[in-house]
Amino acid sequence: MKDLNKRRFEEDSKDSLILETIHYHTINEPQYLKNLVESLNEMNLPTGTDEKNVTGCQSQKKF
Repeated sequence: MKDLNKRRFEEDSKDSLILETIHYHTINEPQYLKNLVESLNEMNLPTGTDEKNVTGCQSQKKF
């Protein structure tokens, strides 16, 4: 039987724990993302849409 009180990534890396925390709060607290974006904007960190210009590419027929 699973322990429902144990974090999913508790034994994993710190990065996994951060992702789990963000995932939890974005689902359960709608204001969380808004506050996060506002905080990032205050620190002059980029937020918004990630736009890249892709003009096209070709691959070789034979390698």
